[in-house]
Amino acid sequence: MKTLHLSSRQRHQLEVQVKNSRDVRLYRRTLAVLEFGRGRSVTDIARTLRVSRPSVYRWIERYGKNKGTERIRGHSRMA
Repeated sequence: MKTLHLSSRQRHQLEVQVKNSRDVRLYRRTLAVLEFGRGRSVTDIARTLRVSRPSVYRWIERYGKNKGTERIRGHSRMA
């Protein structure tokens, strides 16, 4: 996966979710997708969030398939 195009609405939803998240796992997943959508590399994101690159790829892929934050929120254990 090389890119993820986020609409302004999707970007806004992700930003709100990051801002209001009290769950560290949800925060990481959401931030990873948001940062990838902004053009950051998976390696960079994984290093910053202290998670594996496969986890970041998995989160981005799940978000991309479903185009919504609900899918990110729906997994209790993804890292």
